[in-house]
Amino acid sequence: MQLPIVSPTIKHCPTETYLLSILQCHPQTNPWIFNNFFNIMINRETVFDDFFRTSMFFDCPFISESRIQYTFVKKLGKDFSTFIEESVRNGFYVSLEINRNKSFLPYYTTITVDRRHYVLIYGFDEHTEEFLYSDFYSPSCIFAQTY
Repeated sequence: MQLPIVSPTIKHCPTETYLLSILQCHPQTNPWIFNNFFNIMINRETVFDDFFRTSMFFDCPFISESRIQYTFVKKLGKDFSTFIEESVRNGFYVSLEINRNKSFLPYYTTITVDRRHYVLIYGFDEHTEEFLYSDFYSPSCIFAQTY
């Protein structure tokens, strides 16, 4: 089971890149993308660059965002994997924070301290029991991987 996803034309930070990887599957979103992703703002005090926005997903009319805490999933009596699979089956992408410390995820071979990191789950393979997800390694690329 896999939801639509593409490698977006604009790659900046994980959350924006994931948003665009979903939106660019739908050509009707192009005008909105052009209006929201061509103006980069630089804060002179912090030297932080970003696209000008008013919310995490730029008040995108094509995205509905829901935030759920892990404790809520546990209260449902489901394990986390089942919850993710049911979410994807119902057409929901799952964006979550993981700990990039290599002691938790050996595939991050160089990170030895606890560090938050966003990934986007867009599918799963029932036969191999793996999640299909996108991970953002650097400002210039996004890779679809399985875990």
